Formats: sequence, structure tokens, C-alpha cells
Amino acid sequence: MLLDRPDMAITLESGNRPRVVSYSVRAGASRALQSLLAACDKVLPEQIRQQADNVLFSSKRGAGDQIHFPTPLREQDATAAIKALEASVAAAFANFRYGKDFRTIDVDLDKTSCFLMSAYILTIDGMDKANPKVRERIPGKFLCFMYIHVGQVLTMCRYGF
Repeated sequence: MLLDRPDMAITLESGNRPRVVSYSVRAGASRALQSLLAACDKVLPEQIRQQADNVLFSSKRGAGDQIHFPTPLREQDATAAIKALEASVAAAFANFRYGKDFRTIDVDLDKTSCFLMSAYILTIDGMDKANPKVRERIPGKFLCFMYIHVGQVLTMCRYGF
């Protein structure tokens, strides 16, 4: 059964019977960030944890709370949480450098989805990342990483993000 509502998800009940439930990517990203912070609790400085408390997950275009990748992996949630942690680190450094104590961090869930999609649609000479010949064209792991990262940034810029 395919769902035609992007705010719904399928879960398995006991006995492996599927059940359709309401799902919020915004709430999932918040839970993922809290899990990430709990997993890193002993290694994160207090300043970074304080900044992580100021994270807002938003959607300027209004579609960010919808499921864009219908997989059980919850990629949107996890990626938004990682971006929130990255922003928390950057804000803590900026606070230290420029003397400010409080910054609001806004992670746009639409842009997070775009970032993920750009990694999926990236090609080299018409070949996607799964093609084994792609590795022959990009020497070294670092250059391969840089190509993928630059491709994601260019894709985001191309679509106005």
C-alpha cells in the first residue's frame, strides 16, 4: 500500500501488522538531536550543549515537516540533528570569538531534504555514485569527498537554497 499523504508513516505493531500513524519530521529531528547529545554527553563542552538548547527546526517553504524519503531510516531527522549539532559547534566558537552569549539556531528542514537529495542525484558523466567506474575518474578518497560535497553545494545553489 502506498501512502499519498507525506505526513503519515507506516509502523509495525506486534505481530508485524502495519499501522498508519501521523508523523512529524520536526519532532523526529528534535528527538534525534536529544539522542545525539545524550550519546556525546561526556565529550561535548557545556557551551555546545547550551547552544543546542537554542535549536529551532523550521520550514520556510512549508514542506519540511513532511516525509520526503519514505524509508525506515529517518534520514531527514538524523541529518537535521547532525546539522543542528554542527551549527551548535559553530555558534559556540562564534560566541567565544565575538563575545556573544546567546544565538538562535534555525535548521531549515526543506534545505536538509535538498542536501540529502543532492547526494542521491549527483552524477559524473552520466554515471551515479553506485557505478564502479566513478571511482576510477576521481583519484583518492579526499578528492572523491570534495567532488560530492561541491556537487551538493552547487545543486543547492542551483535550486535557490
